[in-house]
Amino acid sequence: VVALDVESGEELWRTDDDAIGSNLVSAPVLASGRLLVLEPSGIVALDPEEGGLLWRSEVVNPRATPFVLQGVGGPAPVSAGGQVFAVDGTGRVYALDAETGAERWDHALNDPAAVAPPLLTDDHVLVPTGSGILYAVDRETGHLAFETPARGSLLRGLADAGDLLVGVGGLSDARVVAFEADAGGDLIDVPSPTTFDLGAMLGGFAAGAVSAGLVALVLTRPLHRRLVRAPGPWPSPRPNPRPNPKKDADGAEGPR
Repeated sequence: VVALDVESGEELWRTDDDAIGSNLVSAPVLASGRLLVLEPSGIVALDPEEGGLLWRSEVVNPRATPFVLQGVGGPAPVSAGGQVFAVDGTGRVYALDAETGAERWDHALNDPAAVAPPLLTDDHVLVPTGSGILYAVDRETGHLAFETPARGSLLRGLADAGDLLVGVGGLSDARVVAFEADAGGDLIDVPSPTTFDLGAMLGGFAAGAVSAGLVALVLTRPLHRRLVRAPGPWPSPRPNPRPNPKKDADGAEGPR
């Protein structure tokens, strides 16, 4: 990342390898007094005056390197209200603390979003995706608040036009699309699939145990029928023959 004087074009500073460790970086964004840049595996905050590293937050996505496409025109991060928001190529949304870089939440949309940056409203992070669906994630909780029906493919270029939200959808049949608020609609509140839910986990374990018990009962019933004797007349068991006890001379029974 290089900073130039706005009047003369003279180079003011250039980041070193300690600040930026990759050639694949997003366009820089100035927000909250910090210069924000995406690297393939994380988000970097720079001092805009001198270019020094303020913080680096490594981002882990088990499906792919999060921002590997950012240096080829991928979306830059956005920031407001002391938070930094970024979306990786798999459609995973991240919120970080602008002061420290600590991750606050992430939400896996599981819908690729490698082309267009998100757009912020007062309450939501709006994410256009490759399927043509527009998602809204709550800025505070990280929960999904709403999603629109797919409009073709590759929704991109979102712009706030007051009462309307305008974007571009499609590829070979590209067209301008507009969204308006639905005053009578209801918001949803859906946590990320990656969110740990103890109640749901325990419920899943309980359901699995019940299912396993039923399967075991069904499988062992034929064996149980073979092992348990049916009622009916059965011959008395034959006595176990034993030798007669020895008798002493007086006819008394001796030790056995």
